Amino acid sequence: VAQEGDSVVISGVINERVTINTNVTIRGPRPWEITPGTHMGFVQAGPTAPTAVSGSPIFTIPAGKKVTIEDLNIRNGSSANGGAISNAGTLDLKGVTIYQSLATNGGAVYNSGKLTVTNSSLINNTASNGGGIFNAAGGTTRINHATLSANTGGSIHNANGTAGSTSVAGSILTGSGVPVLEALRIS
Repeated sequence: VAQEGDSVVISGVINERVTINTNVTIRGPRPWEITPGTHMGFVQAGPTAPTAVSGSPIFTIPAGKKVTIEDLNIRNGSSANGGAISNAGTLDLKGVTIYQSLATNGGAVYNSGKLTVTNSSLINNTASNGGGIFNAAGGTTRINHATLSANTGGSIHNANGTAGSTSVAGSILTGSGVPVLEALRIS
């Protein structure tokens, strides 16, 4: 069990759905930590891409928790809100790739807290609203030097409705569906 402020290193492939109840960093291995035959960290809900919305997200971050996920691949998640991640706390994604996840809202990430996405890729995720990210009422999202591509249901759906609640800088937004642009600041 991770303690407050711990770093959890994931090497290889694990199947998991977890609620994170402590302030923690979850990351892939550094070059000197690599186990022969496992060069990257993967967290998945299952071995294949989902075909229907079911279950809970791979990672759930409750309100009041601060989590950093870095240098990790997250795939094959499925839930109503946030196929891969549902965030109500403070979440920093750094060097993360999220793909092949499915949800009603937020194929990759459902955010009702504070989300920062840096140097990451959210690709080939599917949702009715926000294949990449669904920014819910009360949520703030900052995207810096990231790629949101080939996400069905749009790259970003900003349901917050507050100007500046979602901002994008130096990033690429492409693919299936057009990002919702109301209350979205692009610089």
